[in-house]
Amino acid sequence: MIFLMLFLTSVFVALGTGVLAAWSDVKGMIIPNRLSLIVFVAFFPAWAAAYGAGGGVFAPFLSHVMAFGLVLAMTMLLFFLRLFGGGDAKLASAYALWMGLSGLIPFLVNMTVFGGLVALFSFIIKKTRPFKKVSETSWIGRLQAGESKVAYGVPIVMAAFFSFYSKDYLSFHELVKFLSTDS
Repeated sequence: MIFLMLFLTSVFVALGTGVLAAWSDVKGMIIPNRLSLIVFVAFFPAWAAAYGAGGGVFAPFLSHVMAFGLVLAMTMLLFFLRLFGGGDAKLASAYALWMGLSGLIPFLVNMTVFGGLVALFSFIIKKTRPFKKVSETSWIGRLQAGESKVAYGVPIVMAAFFSFYSKDYLSFHELVKFLSTDS
């Protein structure tokens, strides 16, 4: 039961922190480092709990570290090319740690698809300016002022939710395995 509780707490902390990161990005176009750090750190007790319960839901540890490193390298390159925000790079990398190499491509594809939808939404807001009372520093305020911005924290977190579901982190079948190995 302890492994299950530790695992679920870690998963919900990672997802809940992602919601806060997305909200922060929408509200002020910034993702605080501490939120990405929380997502990153939450992986380790989840992995330890899964390992203690017999492995199952996660790939080998090195696979997760390699996924993190690959996404960090790619997103930092995009950051230096001014195509991606630094907070976005850190948040995407933290979630890539959760995915491992086996879940990395689906996560990145989902992130790209959701990113395209958010970019389309951004374009529509920029052109139509439908909102009357918004903060000038918010994502929507900046769009309506004519800037071309995408709060990419939103599609990163959407992709993380979808990927956590796809990887069965919250499936009944996988969670029952924790109970069968716990004393």
